[in-house]
This record gives sequence, C-alpha cells and structure tokens, in this order.
Amino acid sequence: MGRPGRKPARESVREHLLHLIGSHHDTREFGATVRPRTPEAWMLHYIDNIDAKFEMMSQTYKEKPQVAPQVYDFRCPLARWEALAGESAPVASSATSSPAAAIAAPSVAAGSVAAAA
Repeated sequence: MGRPGRKPARESVREHLLHLIGSHHDTREFGATVRPRTPEAWMLHYIDNIDAKFEMMSQTYKEKPQVAPQVYDFRCPLARWEALAGESAPVASSATSSPAAAIAAPSVAAGSVAAAA
C-alpha cells in the first residue's frame, strides 16, 4: 500500500477497497470476482465466513427443537432459501457435476449455473 508513515495514493485505496469487496466470498462459485490476494482480503473473507456460520446457528436456535440440553436438531444451510422461495433448494442432477449448481439460489436453474461456469 505504500511506505509506513505515508498516506497511500487515493487510487490505491480505491483499488484495494474494490478488491476487498470483490474477493470476500473467496471463490467464483460463491460469488467472488477474484480470490483474496492481500492479508486484509483474507481476513475479511474469514470474518464474513464466521459471521455466516454464526447466523446459521442463530437461525437453528430459533427454528429447530432441542434434542438434548444445549443440542439442537440439524438445520440444512439451504433451508432459509427453501423457506423464502416456498420450494426446495436445487439439487445438482446427475448430468451436472458443478458444485455451483448444488448451491445455486432457487431462482436460478441448476443447469444454467453449470452452463455459466
């Protein structure tokens, strides 16, 4: 970014912010335009990933019954999409081998995701 004690160039800061935004999902199959390439980008990716996992746990506590003290029933990570869409989450067909097809949003046909990959 520059030498210590010096302000970085405005364009350098802009490019780094764009990189942080574009890379925080890590891989294209999860929506990233590029892979993280700076320590800050990797840190942001991991922080966002941890936040998503805690959000899933929070939703599980609200939606699923306890099976034992402090132990809750399993909640599929795609269950939120199923509830929002009113349909089941897409599953990759035997003709589709792309991992992106298995996690695609319900509004996107599994085949079109695989074709785009």
